[in-house]
Amino acid sequence: APILPAQAYSLHASVAWQDIVALRSQVRQLETSLQEERQQLGSSKKESDSVRSELREMNMQQRLQNTVGQHQQMEYIRNVFRRFVEMLPPGSKEQEALIPVLMTFFKFPDDEARLIQGNRSSGGGMLGRFGWR
Repeated sequence: APILPAQAYSLHASVAWQDIVALRSQVRQLETSLQEERQQLGSSKKESDSVRSELREMNMQQRLQNTVGQHQQMEYIRNVFRRFVEMLPPGSKEQEALIPVLMTFFKFPDDEARLIQGNRSSGGGMLGRFGWR
């Protein structure tokens, strides 16, 4: 192997040192970039979790509103049915047999169903009050 002058070795060492310094700088930049990406990922995950939580809350509120709305509609229909039955004059056996079925469907408690039937039979309904039986 040829022997190189001392200046050549020092030139190679200097270039190698500059390369090491440049590579260390690149590694620091990449580490900084990686840290920023990790922070951004963590922030995005928190935001995603927050949005999911908010969406769940909105879905629960919507279900609750639907349930309340359905309950209010059912109460309204129950009250209309109750008024209708109380005003209804006695009918055929088939018609009379349907009234307890509908009372069960509308989930009237037994005491309330008896009261409604009592209002019908005693003429307590609207039609009975006006003599329209």
